[in-house]
Amino acid sequence: MFFGVGRTDSRRAREFCLNLAKADGEDEGYRAEGRFARFTSSVRQITSDFEADTPEVGSVRAKGPRPGRNMLALQGSTGYHFGRSKRIKGEYRWDSMMDAGQTFGGGWTEEKLELLTKYLKAYLTIFTRNPRARMLHTVYVDAFAGAGYVRRPQKDTGQIELFEDLAADDAREFIKGSAVRALELNPGFGEYLFLERDPERFRELETLRKKHPGKRISVKNVEANEYLRAWCGRTDWRRTRAVIFLDPYGMQVDWSLVEEIARTKGVDLWLLFPLGAALMRLLRKRQPPPRTWADRVTTVLGTDAWEDEFYKSRRSDTLFGTEEIEEREADYQVVADFFMRRLKGIFAQVAPNPRVLKNSRNCPLYLFCFAAGNPVGAPTAVKIAQDILRGL
Repeated sequence: MFFGVGRTDSRRAREFCLNLAKADGEDEGYRAEGRFARFTSSVRQITSDFEADTPEVGSVRAKGPRPGRNMLALQGSTGYHFGRSKRIKGEYRWDSMMDAGQTFGGGWTEEKLELLTKYLKAYLTIFTRNPRARMLHTVYVDAFAGAGYVRRPQKDTGQIELFEDLAADDAREFIKGSAVRALELNPGFGEYLFLERDPERFRELETLRKKHPGKRISVKNVEANEYLRAWCGRTDWRRTRAVIFLDPYGMQVDWSLVEEIARTKGVDLWLLFPLGAALMRLLRKRQPPPRTWADRVTTVLGTDAWEDEFYKSRRSDTLFGTEEIEEREADYQVVADFFMRRLKGIFAQVAPNPRVLKNSRNCPLYLFCFAAGNPVGAPTAVKIAQDILRGL
């Protein structure tokens, strides 16, 4: 049986992953490649390796302490997918555990939200007090808006934490998400645009919208890249200024969207770049990533120049003679610098000190980056963002 401890049935692995792909709205399947793991209390026992020949993905299965509770996390090219496996009429299907009350992140989630809120307050102060700025229409855009509230992770020794750096347990203590925080600011923006692909979280955002009848709020159940590119193209940027918050769960933000945002010359961008949460996991150390993963990295970075910069060839003597192998020499800092150079190449100015958000084990997960598109306002915007990122 697929995801039972022991030998893997590759056909069922493929079947499960294809069903997961359909449920997640992807056009292609996934490849199950990773390790079986049995979790008991806080002890994780790796039992066997497995893989199934479909497009690439890493996977870990955990058997929780509760009978019948089989949890699964799949690492795909765009991020993590959390849920349970269900067998329905002989097929293994995906039962999502990412419910409307989001469970995602740890202390770094609150850190990110605090930094964003401080900037929004400063931004609105300028556009309220400056006579020329007051003439412009302001928009706050949250491209991965979530459900409005995020569960605060709580330690519970009776529960199993799966991918502890990204997932949290079932504790029901909530913190205000970015959408709620933006709506509570006074003075506020002239308009709010919240995008969310997940239907359940979208419905939660609709409920949030109805709680603020006096504000101009649009909530869209759409794919962020496609919708935002079109929105940027049809907006009159002679009369409009915006703050866009790109807060993906993984590698969902295409570089083509970042370029379109920069071309507006009217947007201040806060971007959560998945440095350790996704990208470094795809950039394998001993060899370049498989083509499916490599193509996704290129889509996120907007160039394939990373292949030569991150990986170097060297000769290695083996029992069968001398072989040429490629290994990743780039560490977190090299990859971060590469991405920052990409941002600086298209925006008017970029804050040179992105905040590195880390998990409880001090491992880098994300770069929280700021970029300003308007040449006139960029120096002031970047100065404010720099100070906030420094903690001043």
